Amino acid sequence: MSNASQQEADRDEVKLAVRGLLRQANSISLTHLNNPMIQHQFRSEYLWLGKCLVDDYENGILSKNQVARYVRQERQSLIDQTIEIGKYGIGLIAGIGQLTARARSRTFFEQNRSV
Repeated sequence: MSNASQQEADRDEVKLAVRGLLRQANSISLTHLNNPMIQHQFRSEYLWLGKCLVDDYENGILSKNQVARYVRQERQSLIDQTIEIGKYGIGLIAGIGQLTARARSRTFFEQNRSV
């Protein structure tokens, strides 16, 4: 496979991984969040995160493997949050989820931008 073809395949894998994360976040928001404004905010946070991941990959800040690792971590976090919603209720977890997603994304980006 030529270098250009490999780069295109890698870019497609990154976009596919991010789309999977966005689908999962959308599904969770529709299933567990009843307030349309909270659903919108939740999805907007993940859309922003997805855009940042793709942009950082395309600008050479993150590698394909770094994006894949972060997407796996974030998808696991969504699963964990879903379990917590079942235990403790939506309001508490929605607030905590927003704070932790922002903190994790900032920490991840800061760690990987210095690499």
